[in-house]
Amino acid sequence: MKITVLGRITQKPDGGWQAPSMIFGSINLDASYDPSATEPTRLYGGGSFPTDGVWAYRGMAVSVKGGSELSLEEIKLKIKHVVLRHDKGFARMRQEVEAFENLEHTDVARRERIPHSVRLFVWQRDQGKCVKCGNSEKLEFDHVIPVVKGGSNTERNIQLLCEQCNRSKGASI
Repeated sequence: MKITVLGRITQKPDGGWQAPSMIFGSINLDASYDPSATEPTRLYGGGSFPTDGVWAYRGMAVSVKGGSELSLEEIKLKIKHVVLRHDKGFARMRQEVEAFENLEHTDVARRERIPHSVRLFVWQRDQGKCVKCGNSEKLEFDHVIPVVKGGSNTERNIQLLCEQCNRSKGASI
């Protein structure tokens, strides 16, 4: 079975409705089309199976091909799933685009790098080990007081933590 989202069902200037179609470009819908229907409805038949054709759900037109092994209830459930997934994908895409557009309009705060001399001092002071667990692998320079809370890049505010200890500290702040 294949279900393809064709696009939005739109209202024409005369008050009627039209649905996109892969074959005809668009289908003029009769007066029985109800855009507020809570169940998928078949708009146009055609194909080898009784369920083939163009269906509508939540203002979207979808093409259904195949599915003779499924009940009508299962086909309607699949149509709902495809349309809801399609809508969710567009909502997520919209949020990402808005985030990118907002990012373009904000001044990006550049974090000042920890000076090499401070990194060298902290490495020697902490003996190349995590100050919490003593691990010497996957070490990171950690701000005791985070920069966003007013912490600085001085020796007194930097310590060595392994990745795991640093993540657990970050989760508790």
